[in-house]
Amino acid sequence: LKAEINFKYYRIKLNVDYPCCFRYWMPNQPDNWSENEHCGQVVGSSFGQWNDENCNVGRKYICKHQNRKFCDLANGWMPHGSNCYKLKADTTKSWSAARYDCVQDGGDLVIHSQEEEEFLSTYTKGSSKWIGLKHNPTEGGYSWSDGTPLSHTNWGSGEPNNHDNREECVEMVSSTNGTISWWNDLNCDAHQDWICMIAKGKNPVIPPVPPSPVPGEMSTSILVLKF
Repeated sequence: LKAEINFKYYRIKLNVDYPCCFRYWMPNQPDNWSENEHCGQVVGSSFGQWNDENCNVGRKYICKHQNRKFCDLANGWMPHGSNCYKLKADTTKSWSAARYDCVQDGGDLVIHSQEEEEFLSTYTKGSSKWIGLKHNPTEGGYSWSDGTPLSHTNWGSGEPNNHDNREECVEMVSSTNGTISWWNDLNCDAHQDWICMIAKGKNPVIPPVPPSPVPGEMSTSILVLKF
């Protein structure tokens, strides 16, 4: 607590003053003794009540950690809105394998909204990648992999067409400059890049590094030769 000259007390947070809504002063406090007491202290011997004190007096203190929500930028997670996103393009996978990878990270495939898609189209410009949309052969229609209701669509011309009755999954295609994107249904076994989404503040699960082979041990791999 810090006192202003007019004895209105404020909680200092990120250099912004907020009116204090709770007061627990000791009797006859604050008194601004000698007009030199502009900071507040908690007095343990007085059941934690407050007393105003000279700001230059050395005291123990209590720190409060604010739980801010960030994205793991060091590992390629990009922030947008309340979520973090990561394009997986080091290898390609089927839709199911791509979703499994996102779930292992603690997230899921995307996309839910037009605004989210516009960001991701720019972030992943010039590429095709799996999103979390899949056809439901039992109930019909399409649904998001995390159960979010479908409220936004962006199908390309003539899509979805379920070519040869084998296209149940959906990819997002972004133009070279990322200003345009559209959806296309595709065979779920096709191998594509993909985008994972995780809520801000939730730490992605980092897979363990496989142990190095022990020198002298024989590999258990089986080599098949074809003639």
